[in-house]
Amino acid sequence: MATKNKTKLTIGSDPPVLVGGGGSSLIWVKFNENQTPQNPNGVSAGTPSPNTKSQYSLSKITNTPVRLYFNDGTIAGPAGEVPLNIANQKTWYIRFALPGPKRGRTKTKKTKKR
Repeated sequence: MATKNKTKLTIGSDPPVLVGGGGSSLIWVKFNENQTPQNPNGVSAGTPSPNTKSQYSLSKITNTPVRLYFNDGTIAGPAGEVPLNIANQKTWYIRFALPGPKRGRTKTKKTKKR
């Protein structure tokens, strides 16, 4: 009888880490990051936020990351990570999107020149 070799994917020891897959997204935050619940409607006007703030839960953490690491799932673990430097620590964000057409500029029809 064949058995599957299940290996556990580790995310390292430097959370917060946003993990997506299998139909859900998770955020792992160390206890010593002092994660505290925040009122979604109480954030500053200049802070990146969704249009419907009251429909979200929000937590604040004390440490500000200077670099994000992205892994698209092709190569598991640190070998597949790509660093994403944060240029402005006050206005960065990550947005998760549902499957479907990509948002962006709409293409305009080209007109024939005469």
